[in-house]
Amino acid sequence: MSANNVFVSYKYHDSDVKQLGNYATTVRDYVDYLERMFDRSEKVYCRGEEDGNDLSELTEDTIRQILSDKIFYTTVTVVLMSPNMYDRSLPENKQWSGAFRSQEDLCDADRRSVGRPIGTVRSFTDGWSPKTPVPTSLTDTLDGLTPSDVLFVRRYFEDLEHLFVSLKGVMRADTSACFFVGNAQMDGVTVRVDEVIPEIVGRAGLRVEDVTKVRVRDARRDLEDYRIDVSRVAG
Repeated sequence: MSANNVFVSYKYHDSDVKQLGNYATTVRDYVDYLERMFDRSEKVYCRGEEDGNDLSELTEDTIRQILSDKIFYTTVTVVLMSPNMYDRSLPENKQWSGAFRSQEDLCDADRRSVGRPIGTVRSFTDGWSPKTPVPTSLTDTLDGLTPSDVLFVRRYFEDLEHLFVSLKGVMRADTSACFFVGNAQMDGVTVRVDEVIPEIVGRAGLRVEDVTKVRVRDARRDLEDYRIDVSRVAG
């Protein structure tokens, strides 16, 4: 049996956590505990930041490169959630992870981003032209959009297709992944993300195992969220 490589993601210096024993405790102490547990097994290896390896002063691109090299060969990711992962006094680009927000902030971002890109369409499409065929499931939708919105939607799905192609390149045979996506409206036209993604997943050489509706975000505007499970088959 091959060894399991476990990647542990955490906020190094967060001390707002339950104490382990009679000493000041940070999240790193929990990682040390996990590593001791892993060391008892010959089949489990822990990958991630080493003790004393503070990455906070490095650029985001450098951190991404360092950690991606560690993540690549792992089979399990453990995320240790701690209270100070999100600091309201800091801008988004200084956060440990922008993914951890209050429910209020998430709902506000959801309302502001539904149906329109964040920023201007022009900044997203200037100088860009499509390089892949229009997905068949998207044809009727594009007929109802303005030329600038057509370019935006085309680029959105073309970027996603590149993502799935890259994903196939790193997924092992007989493994799977899941994505959470939501459809949207642009100028009253519904973009059926849940129908288009299965098509471009297939074009990328992956297989859709299941599409499940997980939430109705806005019934009046026909906005819903979906879980899409994809796999890479052997061969």
